[in-house]
Amino acid sequence: MNQSAQTLLHQANDAIEAGAVTQAMELLRQARLLAGADRDMSSRILTQMIHIAAACNCESEAVTWRKQLAQLGARRSRSIVDSTRAKKAAPGRVQNLRIVMIVVGFIAAFAILAFAVPWFWRYSAARFRPDPAPPATATSATSQPG
Repeated sequence: MNQSAQTLLHQANDAIEAGAVTQAMELLRQARLLAGADRDMSSRILTQMIHIAAACNCESEAVTWRKQLAQLGARRSRSIVDSTRAKKAAPGRVQNLRIVMIVVGFIAAFAILAFAVPWFWRYSAARFRPDPAPPATATSATSQPG
Protein backbone atom coordinates (compact mmCIF):
# COMPACT_ATOMS: atom_id res chain seq x y z
CA MET A 1 0.00 0.00 0.00
CA ASN A 2 1.31 3.37 -0.97
CA GLN A 3 1.84 5.46 2.15
CA SER A 4 1.52 8.76 0.29
CA ALA A 5 -1.83 7.74 -1.19
CA GLN A 6 -3.06 6.68 2.22
CA THR A 7 -1.98 9.98 3.76
CA LEU A 8 -3.79 11.92 1.04
CA LEU A 9 -6.89 9.78 1.59
CA HIS A 10 -6.88 10.59 5.31
CA GLN A 11 -6.41 14.29 4.54
CA ALA A 12 -9.32 14.13 2.12
CA ASN A 13 -11.50 12.49 4.78
CA ASP A 14 -10.62 15.27 7.20
CA ALA A 15 -11.43 17.87 4.55
CA ILE A 16 -14.81 16.22 3.94
CA GLU A 17 -15.58 16.29 7.64
CA ALA A 18 -14.63 19.98 7.69
CA GLY A 19 -16.91 20.67 4.72
CA ALA A 20 -14.21 21.45 2.14
CA VAL A 21 -15.36 19.00 -0.53
CA THR A 22 -13.55 20.64 -3.47
CA GLN A 23 -10.24 20.43 -1.61
CA ALA A 24 -11.09 16.83 -0.71
CA MET A 25 -11.75 15.99 -4.36
CA GLU A 26 -8.35 17.37 -5.39
CA LEU A 27 -6.66 15.34 -2.65
CA LEU A 28 -8.52 12.22 -3.77
CA ARG A 29 -7.46 12.74 -7.37
CA GLN A 30 -3.82 13.02 -6.27
CA ALA A 31 -4.20 9.94 -4.09
CA ARG A 32 -5.69 8.00 -7.00
CA LEU A 33 -2.65 8.82 -9.14
CA LEU A 34 -0.31 7.69 -6.36
CA ALA A 35 -2.29 4.51 -5.63
CA GLY A 36 -1.31 3.09 -9.01
CA ALA A 37 -1.98 -0.65 -9.20
CA ASP A 38 -3.08 -1.04 -5.59
CA ARG A 39 -6.63 -2.33 -6.05
CA ASP A 40 -7.75 -1.91 -2.45
CA MET A 41 -6.53 1.66 -2.18
CA SER A 42 -7.95 2.55 -5.61
CA SER A 43 -11.35 1.16 -4.67
CA ARG A 44 -11.37 3.09 -1.38
CA ILE A 45 -10.45 6.30 -3.21
CA LEU A 46 -13.04 5.76 -5.94
CA THR A 47 -15.72 5.03 -3.36
CA GLN A 48 -14.94 8.28 -1.62
CA MET A 49 -14.86 10.21 -4.91
CA ILE A 50 -18.30 8.83 -5.84
CA HIS A 51 -19.58 9.72 -2.38
CA ILE A 52 -18.73 13.44 -2.74
CA ALA A 53 -19.24 13.77 -6.51
CA ALA A 54 -22.62 15.49 -6.20
CA ALA A 55 -21.25 18.10 -3.80
CA CYS A 56 -18.41 18.93 -6.23
CA ASN A 57 -20.59 19.03 -9.36
CA CYS A 58 -18.78 16.02 -10.80
CA GLU A 59 -21.81 13.86 -11.62
CA SER A 60 -20.62 13.24 -15.18
CA GLU A 61 -17.28 11.87 -13.91
CA ALA A 62 -19.05 9.86 -11.22
CA VAL A 63 -20.53 7.57 -13.87
CA THR A 64 -17.01 6.71 -15.07
CA TRP A 65 -15.82 6.20 -11.50
CA ARG A 66 -18.71 3.81 -10.82
CA LYS A 67 -17.74 1.74 -13.85
CA GLN A 68 -14.12 1.66 -12.75
CA LEU A 69 -15.17 0.67 -9.26
CA ALA A 70 -17.31 -2.13 -10.64
CA GLN A 71 -14.31 -3.38 -12.62
CA LEU A 72 -12.25 -3.42 -9.45
CA GLY A 73 -14.96 -5.52 -7.79
CA ALA A 74 -15.08 -3.36 -4.71
CA ARG A 75 -17.91 -3.25 -2.24
CA ARG A 76 -19.65 0.09 -1.87
CA SER A 77 -21.73 -0.74 1.19
CA ARG A 78 -20.07 1.71 3.59
CA SER A 79 -18.44 5.06 3.18
CA ILE A 80 -14.80 5.42 4.13
CA VAL A 81 -15.58 8.54 6.12
CA ASP A 82 -18.06 6.63 8.27
CA SER A 83 -15.64 3.78 8.93
CA THR A 84 -12.72 6.07 9.79
CA ARG A 85 -14.97 8.16 12.01
CA ALA A 86 -16.08 5.03 13.87
CA LYS A 87 -12.50 3.78 14.27
CA LYS A 88 -11.23 7.13 15.53
CA ALA A 89 -14.12 8.09 17.79
CA ALA A 90 -14.79 4.95 19.81
CA PRO A 91 -11.51 4.51 21.72
CA GLY A 92 -11.21 8.20 22.52
CA ARG A 93 -14.76 8.44 23.83
CA VAL A 94 -14.31 5.38 26.02
CA GLN A 95 -11.06 6.75 27.42
CA ASN A 96 -12.62 10.17 28.03
CA LEU A 97 -15.60 8.55 29.74
CA ARG A 98 -13.28 6.64 32.07
CA ILE A 99 -11.42 9.80 32.99
CA VAL A 100 -14.67 11.68 33.59
CA MET A 101 -16.01 8.90 35.80
CA ILE A 102 -12.81 8.82 37.86
CA VAL A 103 -12.89 12.60 38.34
CA VAL A 104 -16.58 12.51 39.30
CA GLY A 105 -15.83 9.72 41.78
CA PHE A 106 -13.07 11.72 43.44
CA ILE A 107 -15.27 14.81 43.66
CA ALA A 108 -18.12 12.80 45.19
CA ALA A 109 -15.78 11.17 47.72
CA PHE A 110 -14.32 14.55 48.67
CA ALA A 111 -17.80 16.06 49.08
CA ILE A 112 -18.90 13.19 51.32
CA LEU A 113 -15.79 13.53 53.45
CA ALA A 114 -16.12 17.31 53.61
CA PHE A 115 -19.59 17.01 55.14
CA ALA A 116 -19.24 13.78 57.12
CA VAL A 117 -15.98 14.43 58.98
CA PRO A 118 -17.01 17.72 60.66
CA TRP A 119 -20.38 16.24 61.59
CA PHE A 120 -18.74 13.13 63.05
CA TRP A 121 -16.25 15.11 65.12
CA ARG A 122 -18.90 17.48 66.43
CA TYR A 123 -21.33 14.80 67.60
CA SER A 124 -18.88 12.09 68.66
CA ALA A 125 -16.86 14.52 70.78
CA ALA A 126 -19.99 15.57 72.63
CA ARG A 127 -20.23 12.13 74.23
CA PHE A 128 -16.84 12.48 75.85
CA ARG A 129 -17.24 15.97 77.30
CA PRO A 130 -17.90 16.01 81.04
CA ASP A 131 -21.25 17.34 82.11
CA PRO A 132 -20.94 20.85 83.44
CA ALA A 133 -21.19 21.05 87.24
CA PRO A 134 -24.32 22.72 88.53
CA PRO A 135 -23.63 26.30 89.49
CA ALA A 136 -22.97 26.82 93.17
CA THR A 137 -25.43 29.05 94.94
CA ALA A 138 -23.57 32.00 96.41
CA THR A 139 -26.51 33.28 98.41
CA SER A 140 -26.73 30.31 100.80
CA ALA A 141 -23.25 30.83 102.28
CA THR A 142 -23.21 34.59 102.72
CA SER A 143 -26.63 35.54 103.68
CA GLN A 144 -28.49 33.80 106.44
CA PRO A 145 -31.99 34.55 107.31
CA GLY A 146 -32.70 35.79 110.71
